[in-house]
Amino acid sequence: MKISTKFIHLMVVLSGFMAMAQQIPSSPPGGPGDGFPGTPGAPASPIDLYIYLLAIMAMILIFYFGRKYKKQIV
Repeated sequence: MKISTKFIHLMVVLSGFMAMAQQIPSSPPGGPGDGFPGTPGAPASPIDLYIYLLAIMAMILIFYFGRKYKKQIV
């Protein structure tokens, strides 16, 4: 039975996601009197503000390099 390299790469990536997954905390830090300084309701990280922009840019880049590769083959 022959196993393709794409399948092996897929399994490595998926196992990496499973190994690095973090559990969601039961309550976010930053509440009153819990000893954590912070603002409740603030974004978890600055990248949260740019998720939609990053997704659109990823689709544009995939389309661009896909067409470039397709022209290179022909």
